[in-house]
Amino acid sequence: LDVQDAVLRDIPSLAEALSGTRLAPGAAFALDYGLDVSAIDRIPVAAVLDGRVDPRRLAGKAVVVGASAQELRDMFTVPRFGALPGGLVQIIAAETLAQRRALYSLGPFAPAAIILLIGVLLGFIGRRRRLAPEIGLLLALPLLVEATAFLLQADAHLLLGTAAIDAACAGLLLIVLLRELMRSRRLRAAAARQRDALQRVLDRVIAELGSVGTVIRS
Repeated sequence: LDVQDAVLRDIPSLAEALSGTRLAPGAAFALDYGLDVSAIDRIPVAAVLDGRVDPRRLAGKAVVVGASAQELRDMFTVPRFGALPGGLVQIIAAETLAQRRALYSLGPFAPAAIILLIGVLLGFIGRRRRLAPEIGLLLALPLLVEATAFLLQADAHLLLGTAAIDAACAGLLLIVLLRELMRSRRLRAAAARQRDALQRVLDRVIAELGSVGTVIRS
């Protein structure tokens, strides 16, 4: 069994075989769906078997035979394109390796660190009780993060998960707005109490002045 496991671990994936690229054992990569799927030549198998395809169309090319019918359930939901048959997914994987466009995820720690940094910045700004900078920060940061993720993918082939960061910014924005709403209510309630207290003092003063006037008149 140990020998068999070693042999199985040494078998390249279809993407590696098609691209001529070998990865380290157990290495994983993300497919680059920025590739143009419409540029992949598709030929029905029936047309090949019937001789209706020019042989020069296939000469010197690697051919992947796959099913594209929905009923065969060889369909995968992917970014950008929706659902693609398994054969096309394998070709995209091979082209990703062949064009050195393999993407590697930064993992969950990078988004967590960014969220922690956002929390620290928000706490620092929040000490000054200024609502506009907090809202501006939470609205601008998702755009900055998306631009950073785009540049990391385009230039360094690194994937930065932005969904958690965007969700955190939205949640923090909601918290800031609710906090400001509660703060405004507390201020209005305090102002109302002060007004009522002042009104009671004025009523007492007026009442005392009235009693003094009564004594003088008598």
